Amino acid sequence: MWVYIPQFFMKKHFAILASLCVFLSACAHHGGGDGMVEKAEATGYQELTDGVIGNGENAVLFFYAGWCGTCVKKDAMLSEWYSAEEFPVKAYRVDFDSEEGLRRKYNVSMQDTFVLIDGTGKMVKSAVKPDKAQLKRMLYLNLEEADAGEGEKEEMADEPEEAEEVAQAPVQEEVAEEEEEQVAEIAVEEEEEEEVAVEEIVFDDPEPEAEPEPAPVAEQAPTAVATSYSAYSDGVIGNGKESVLFFHAAWCPKCQSNDAKLSAWYEGNTFGRSIYKIDFDSATALRGKYGVTGQDTFILIDGAGNEISRARFPSEAALKEMLG
Repeated sequence: MWVYIPQFFMKKHFAILASLCVFLSACAHHGGGDGMVEKAEATGYQELTDGVIGNGENAVLFFYAGWCGTCVKKDAMLSEWYSAEEFPVKAYRVDFDSEEGLRRKYNVSMQDTFVLIDGTGKMVKSAVKPDKAQLKRMLYLNLEEADAGEGEKEEMADEPEEAEEVAQAPVQEEVAEEEEEQVAEIAVEEEEEEEVAVEEIVFDDPEPEAEPEPAPVAEQAPTAVATSYSAYSDGVIGNGKESVLFFHAAWCPKCQSNDAKLSAWYEGNTFGRSIYKIDFDSATALRGKYGVTGQDTFILIDGAGNEISRARFPSEAALKEMLG
């Protein structure tokens, strides 16, 4: 059955249909209006793997230690943040104890340090023990904002300046000649005081009697050299004696444990070497001299200050062996 449809009627409906198609296409292209934006790709928080550094993307490296309380808290906080929010950069957890190469590369000397890097792996900025607000600013930060300056942003608190190369101070060999001379003079005076004075014995008998032989002076037994556990001071390095340097940090639980052990050991025992406690945070020159990058490091040095051996987080047996 054929139905006749006027030509003008068909043209009118075809124009309406074409307009509707154009409108729907525009809505699909723009996402439904100016008020809606395209959803950003989600980013994550995960362990650092090979190929992340220098992959062309910005990233935040979190130098984490399992024995550090603040690190454990921030690890849980980052996992929670990244599961609920989206950030412009990914965050990667770096093992502070094992990744010595990365610590040197980015001048990281303490756990709970965050480093923002660009796509080539170059450090943009870093923060040690940042609070929540500081950490979120770093996670939202991109290279364009960093290059434009922080005029419209707050400066990150406690942000260390770019680490300068620590000049290695020359070893100052102090030869205590004056002290040795004084000790020698005292020893001579003591020997003279201890000599037995022999007086000539005279009897009424006209015949002289043989003088008695003087009593032999008993030789003094050599005194053992006293060793101790004490704070480091100038003159320890190069004093002619083997010693142990203990790089200690008050915030480190392992350091606190070894500090208590050493105090107890030296109180009731005698060891072959003295040990000197050095503040890890402030002794930057000594850290640079001996290449110390982590706390709870013990270095055995000779009388001239040269390193013989070292140990980090040593066992009780290894530490006692180092003390001699």
